Amino acid sequence: MPQWVAHAGLGIALPGGSPTVQTLGDALRLRVDRVELDVCATADGALLLRHDARTDAGLPVERLSLAELRRAEPWLLTLDEALDHLGRMPLLLDVKTLAAAPPLGRWLRRRRDASRFAVCTEVLPALVALRQSAPRVERWRSFPDVGSRRTEYVARVAAALARHLRPAHAGYLARELSAAVLDFGAARHDHGRHRAGGAPWRRLLPPNLDRLAAEAGAAAISVHHFLVSPQLAERAARLRLPVVAWTVNNSLALERVLACGVAMVTTDDPRGMRAVAAGLTP
Repeated sequence: MPQWVAHAGLGIALPGGSPTVQTLGDALRLRVDRVELDVCATADGALLLRHDARTDAGLPVERLSLAELRRAEPWLLTLDEALDHLGRMPLLLDVKTLAAAPPLGRWLRRRRDASRFAVCTEVLPALVALRQSAPRVERWRSFPDVGSRRTEYVARVAAALARHLRPAHAGYLARELSAAVLDFGAARHDHGRHRAGGAPWRRLLPPNLDRLAAEAGAAAISVHHFLVSPQLAERAARLRLPVVAWTVNNSLALERVLACGVAMVTTDDPRGMRAVAAGLTP
């Protein structure tokens, strides 16, 4: 059985994907192995728990003070406030923006329980900064790196797709992109976004994994479940890199990533996915 990670402190369905005291309590009661918390930095240097790095009005969280953000979302928690409710639970801190890396590094450097934490992000410069400022804390590199804004997304996906424009890959890309279009048509926008963005990475990641992990001194890789493949699992095993699959919320995705032997599963539904996994066990 894999370890279970509670995605976004089980607060992804709330505005901004922000966990509350109640959702954190739910994660503890479900006895997950680790809680993932999404960390943004505010304009006044607070480490705020919010999955979305922009407000509903499109403003970057890093340009607003904690007080300004709480006027609109009074339930928002800082990282320190969340820790008051999580006991000694191991935590995975997902760094949402490069601006969050410096204050988070300083915060981690002051901790006497640094081994309790790991950090992950798609933003390579943030991982490099944390490698320098908090070297005792494990870094898990996340994929695919599709940026946080539409302009970044289009540019990065187009660049990766350009590396696949060869006859041998045409059928594969056509299938993946067609599936992404169907996801968008069914209003599964997040799935469609990551399927389209991940299509190039499914082929590029396994042969380049050693280099990509070394760039951040990664102790594990955290990948969208569309990217999990037997080839990736085999390469990661050779490099002794645990594979974390995110965000797995249905039985088909879970069965596929478990068959590949992932070490951890990040999910919004720990109880349901744990029950499905138990049913798959011979």
